Formats: sequence, C-alpha cells, structure tokens
Amino acid sequence: MALRPASDLWQIVRGSYATRINGWHPPGTLGTPPCYQPQPRWPSGGSRRALGVIGPCLDHPEMAEETYVALEGDLTVVFHFDVDELNVRQDLLGTVLETEQEDYAVRVEFPTDAGAFKRSWVNPAHARPKGTRGPNGPNPVSVLRVIQVQVDMGRGLGDEGSGNAESVLVREARPAARAVVRRLLDWARTQDRQVWLLPPHMPPDEVDAARLMNSAGEITHGYGNEGGVIVMFSPEDSPRGDVSQGVTNWEVPEAESLLAEAWWAIWPGNPPDTKRAILLAAIALEVKTPQTLQLLAQGDSRRLLELLLDRYDETPMSVNFQLNALAEALAGEALKAHDGKLAKSVKALYGLRNDVAHRGITPDVEPAQEAVEAAQQTFDWLEARQPKA
Repeated sequence: MALRPASDLWQIVRGSYATRINGWHPPGTLGTPPCYQPQPRWPSGGSRRALGVIGPCLDHPEMAEETYVALEGDLTVVFHFDVDELNVRQDLLGTVLETEQEDYAVRVEFPTDAGAFKRSWVNPAHARPKGTRGPNGPNPVSVLRVIQVQVDMGRGLGDEGSGNAESVLVREARPAARAVVRRLLDWARTQDRQVWLLPPHMPPDEVDAARLMNSAGEITHGYGNEGGVIVMFSPEDSPRGDVSQGVTNWEVPEAESLLAEAWWAIWPGNPPDTKRAILLAAIALEVKTPQTLQLLAQGDSRRLLELLLDRYDETPMSVNFQLNALAEALAGEALKAHDGKLAKSVKALYGLRNDVAHRGITPDVEPAQEAVEAAQQTFDWLEARQPKA
C-alpha cells in the first residue's frame, strides 16, 4: 500500500511522536516530511490495533526543494550504531571486520582511540571510547559507544527519483547492517560475558542518519530511520485519563502489574520481546485467577479452596482447571461456557508458555499478541464476577 503524507495525522500525533517519526535528522541532513503507511499489526478481534508506521515519504513534492547531488557508480550505505558499552581490545581500535549478510558485503569499523573513522561525519567526541576497563597489560580493553557499519549494495541509484532512490537503498541495507551488529553484540553477550549489552529482541539504535558513499569517497545527505507506530483503541477500551488518584498511597496490584508488563513487551512501538510477554501473561493469570476465586468462595468452600491452593508439595491446579471446574462451582459459570474460543486461547497461552520455559522456543509476534489479549479478556471476565464492594 502506498505511502501518503501524514499531515492529517498531526492532530493525533501532536508532537509527542515527533522525535520518533523520521528518526534523528541532524542539522544539514535531508529530512523528508513524515508519511503514514497503513500496516495493520494487531491480531483480528483485539480491541487495540496498530494502524501503521510513520516514516520518511517517497514521491513527495517537497523532496525536490532540497539541495541534492546524485552519486554515480556502485554505492555503499554507511550507518553508525550505539553499541551500549561494547568492550573491545584496544589493539582492535581503528580496525575493520569483514563479513557477509543477505548476500551483501558488510564491514564493521571500530573507531580509533580519538573517536575517528576512516570516512565519517560523526563528531569524534561522540564516537570516542568512554575509557578502559579490566586489568592493565599489553592489550587493555576499551569501552566503545559507537561503531560504523558499511553495506556494499553492488549497484547504483535506481529510477525512483531524487532522494527516493537513495531512500530505497538505505531501507534495503538497514536489515543487513542491524543483523551484523546484533550478531556482534550477541557474541559478546554470550561468549565474552558482556551481559549488560542489549538483549536479542532489541535492535541496536542508529546514532545518526545513514548516508550513501561511492568509490570516489563522495557522500550524500543523511537519510533518517523510520519511526513510530500509531495505536488506536476502541472507544470502550480507551484510557480514561483520570490519574488523580495515582499519587495517593495505594498498593500496586501484582497481577495487573504483571499483565501491564506483558503488554509492554509486545506493544507495537517497542521491540517485541515475545518470550517475556508470554511468561508474564501466564504468571499474571496464575496470580489473578486464585485471587478472584478466593473472593467468590464463602465459608467452608473458602477454607477448602485455600487448602487446595496451598498444596505446595503436590502438583498445583492448572489455571485452565481453575477457570473452568472451580469457577463453575463457585461462580456458576465456567470460562469455556462463557466463551469457548477465549478458553481455547488461554490454553494456547499455556502451550506457548511451556514452549518458552521447557524448550527455549521464541514465539512469533502475532501468537504472542493474541495470547496477551486472551489474558486481558480473561482478566475482564474475572473482574466482572468479583463481589461488588
């Protein structure tokens, strides 16, 4: 689906998303106006959905007004990435590592001790190593903030027009560049115990707009990264915005807090951490369900329920059993009788949870979103059955 100018969305975006719409465009870079690309990313049936991605425009008339020089010959796309205090042996500073990714030749260059790259526009003060770490010796370790990644495209500009042709190459090169940086960080995390580095679900951040370079060393303007996502809510699910009680002394409910963390882990504007989302959603239901059942139980039934829930030396009752057999006994309705599809989705949530916990499998984004949505709907069902205060 084609991009279109996003001027009609500014009343929604206001300015809160402004820094995320085009990525970072430093002074003097070629900043294209924001456009909106419809790109639904939320599972059908949910009350929330991501309408699309905000990013640089193609085929926009304002592009022609920018200062523009078309480079000739085969081009290389040059990125700079924040590597979050990557520790590198000092004798590797200023060196270049070569690899391949998705059939592209890719080079990773470490800055010199002064923060310089062979060809770069980044302020050396920003790229200079933060210092050294570890024991003194012939090869002390430097703490890096920024590295450069070059992706050889093997071709020149296409016929998309001024600015657009460059944007196409940058977008094509970006996944390869990110994958190589991600692989480097993962090696350092797992093989060199640099455990403070970004976890695998988080893409490395670019610290400046990407540029193109040819064999003659000529460099283009900067081309910014695609930015934020707009998420719309159904009217009944929209935040009320009354936070007046938020500064009072109140106790954060553990189950609701866990579920909110699960939502955050797969929220469209965040890097998807599906393993975390599944585990937290499952734990949230394991906390919420017995809490609600205990509120429903009275007298001898409550004492019996407490005995069943406190069997620490035996296999605990599954959430599916609690939501169906126990809920029917205590509230007069099982979840599967209320909504059979929702009951199956909860069962699928715990299937995914077992895949993560026992087999180390990382769920895909859409099943994770559907599972967290199922947990939310089950929360709503449980709350509707709680005794009124």
